[in-house]
Amino acid sequence: MEYPQQAQEYLDASPISLQDFLQHPIQTLWEVLTGEFQKNWHAICITTKKLFGLLLCAAAFKFLIADSRWDTLLEWIFACASFLLSESLLVMLSQSVAEKSITWKDFLYGFTPVFSATMIASGQVGAATMCNGFFLTALSCVANVLQSLILPIAQLFLAITAAGIFSENHMAESLSVKLGKLLSRIICWIGAIFTALMGIQRVFTSAADNAALQTGKTVLYSSIPIVGQAIFSAAGGILAGVKLLQSGLAFSALAMVGIECLPLYGQTMLCWFIFILAGMFASLLGLRRCADMLNGMASGAYALAAVLALYFGMLAVGILMMLVLGGSRA
Repeated sequence: MEYPQQAQEYLDASPISLQDFLQHPIQTLWEVLTGEFQKNWHAICITTKKLFGLLLCAAAFKFLIADSRWDTLLEWIFACASFLLSESLLVMLSQSVAEKSITWKDFLYGFTPVFSATMIASGQVGAATMCNGFFLTALSCVANVLQSLILPIAQLFLAITAAGIFSENHMAESLSVKLGKLLSRIICWIGAIFTALMGIQRVFTSAADNAALQTGKTVLYSSIPIVGQAIFSAAGGILAGVKLLQSGLAFSALAMVGIECLPLYGQTMLCWFIFILAGMFASLLGLRRCADMLNGMASGAYALAAVLALYFGMLAVGILMMLVLGGSRA
């Protein structure tokens, strides 16, 4: 089957073909995702080895100098050294998210009109309006926020974490942890609100599109009793082809964004796990300030992962709702 040129370009640009995914889903995803995941793997491994090595040296040095007068100063020095090693990972990941968001936004501006055109061709006029309206606006706003604010917010978070190292107030030391939890909770609320609004809109547009289709079918049957039925049956075959094109475009969009988003999400969650593990290790060694600082970095990595999950989740939920709650039926 031949598809329009713009639609064919997105189908060809997909890093995974639908046929390969249906035949070997796990193997296909594993080969693509592992290749993308290894891009920052070297930097993460080196930083992890340096971080745990520093904690071991700090614990040994603190044990050798038993004088309690130096405890506070030594903890400041060790915590600052741990911070300088850890912040490079968060900054690297934040920069990657900010750079990827530009690509995602440009892709959406080109993909959404093509996808909505297939909806109009299948009789889903209301769904196409929603796709070009609320769906595109919401994802574009998130992409703009990621592009403009993710790096400044990450730097502000790191500044709060660094300030907590030198504070004698335990509330100030744990402020970065509480801030990370607050950001994660806000992101969850945004995702829930988007899903609810998208679902409500899609249900009503689906009902409206179905009503319009049934009205057209009734008018066609009544005006041309015999020929009208033949015309509508022939249109059913065309509609099936359009539905197939919609499925291919939806899979291509999820594959193109997912191949860039999911490996970055995996790296962020890996950094979160490393910070959590390092914080537990620092607590066992008696390095309280290092442990508090690393727990704060873990909260920042978790919030960054939540942002990535929000964006890809919004894209996946929106596209799948367009397909599952299809408004037109032959």
